[in-house]
Amino acid sequence: MRAIYPLIARLLGVLFLLWSLWLIGTGQFLPIFITKQHLMLSFFGGALFAAGAGLAAFAAARHRRRKGRGTAVHHAIALAGGALTGICTLLFLFELTFFTLNRWDTSGPVWAGNPHDFRGSPLLGYEGPPGVVLHGRCTVRDELIYDVHYTFDEAGRRRTPFDAARAQEAWLFFGCSFTYGEGVEDDETLPACIARANPEWAVYNYALGGYGPGQMLARLEEMNWKKDVPQPLAGAVYVYTPFQVRRASGSMSIVSNWGRHFPCYELQEDNTVRRIGSFESAWPWRASVYGFLSKEEAVRRFHLDWPLVSTARDFQLTAGIIHQAARRLQEDAPGVPFYVVLYPHNPVAETSSAALLPHLDQNLVKVIDCSGLWPGDPTDDGYYYRGEHHPTPKAHEELAAAILSKITY
Repeated sequence: MRAIYPLIARLLGVLFLLWSLWLIGTGQFLPIFITKQHLMLSFFGGALFAAGAGLAAFAAARHRRRKGRGTAVHHAIALAGGALTGICTLLFLFELTFFTLNRWDTSGPVWAGNPHDFRGSPLLGYEGPPGVVLHGRCTVRDELIYDVHYTFDEAGRRRTPFDAARAQEAWLFFGCSFTYGEGVEDDETLPACIARANPEWAVYNYALGGYGPGQMLARLEEMNWKKDVPQPLAGAVYVYTPFQVRRASGSMSIVSNWGRHFPCYELQEDNTVRRIGSFESAWPWRASVYGFLSKEEAVRRFHLDWPLVSTARDFQLTAGIIHQAARRLQEDAPGVPFYVVLYPHNPVAETSSAALLPHLDQNLVKVIDCSGLWPGDPTDDGYYYRGEHHPTPKAHEELAAAILSKITY
């Protein structure tokens, strides 16, 4: 019976340490703990307990072997327990190291105000709050990057200033934060620049920070956009950035973060797409695993994502969503052109936006390729905020001019 006690001690120690690793990775803890610093102390105690139990059991096994009372099974268990304890201890120290480094790192942007106080939506994941003004202030290393306000109309769209009395036709804009206008005022967004150059256009901004193409398709399929657009529709523009591929395919960084409730689409054999719920409802186990892994300090430190690179099928899915949105718009407004704008180079993007071009059916959508609009370093040239990487008012002005030079209808 004595041989079982060291084994029990080792197992309890290892279980305690594994539980500690899980806590430090996920930030989930019992009510008796107050701060993560308290958790770190308890985790360190768990590591010591596990290491001590493993070493004690290993020493006991060696003592029995010298006296001839040990068995091969006892020795194997002792060695396995010691090895497992050592591995768990190293994992703990590894995680603790990156926890400390992450807390010391102040190089990233810091937001203040309520720039992302969006309203939850069972269809889109979240949407703009109707009739609300949000405030966003961003600093990098204590240097002010921008201090702006975001105004939403009664339909939850970012307000685009235009003269309703002069507007004769409507244009819909879809996209992510680059179209929504993260970091610029209402009259500096891309849709606002388009409207200012065309006083007869009523321009409606359906983009929102963090969105992918799935929100555009879900809105066109399930929501009656016509009731909020009094003018006859003349065209629609989807502004594509490379970040949106992972939002369409549901990578770990998206599903574990703001995109958990985003619409999830599945690519069919005929290259059409079918919505199968949200990422969380369609992939409950995958969403849970992604949620756990994304909270690991090493993953945060190196900004790791899974899959590591977007595949050809991910691009096909993204293009399939765009194509289906174009077809749906044709059902609601026959003959109206649907444009896809390929955004200029962004220094932190995984690929160029031109990587989507081979997957687009240009018989169905009209492509405006602006991927090479800003040669050189676009941040140094003033097109992106340094350290924050969203486009500046200068970028919106120049891109609007490039888009308008290509629109024909």
